[in-house]
Amino acid sequence: HSLVLTEAGAVLSFGNGRHGRLGHGDTEHQRTPKVIETLRGERVVAVSAGDFHSICVLQDGRVFGWGFGEDETLGLQLTDHQLTPLEYPTLRIHVRMMA
Repeated sequence: HSLVLTEAGAVLSFGNGRHGRLGHGDTEHQRTPKVIETLRGERVVAVSAGDFHSICVLQDGRVFGWGFGEDETLGLQLTDHQLTPLEYPTLRIHVRMMA
């Protein structure tokens, strides 16, 4: 799967949707880039697409993860897959914006 981060800070995903790694609320495959609705209106500054999961960082430092979640592999105390982005409640990243 792939993630696209636009200049405006929107995140789109496409490809294999297994385990919810696309963040669209299901496990369907997506042939064309589609906005991740849960993140609409947020300014995302970084994304990462792992083998079975995805992570993003917002401009305010909040971190969200989704995808394969069995055995707490996302670090979100889940025992199942996370089909939409879910905030890591205790994790913040200091984001320094470059001019």
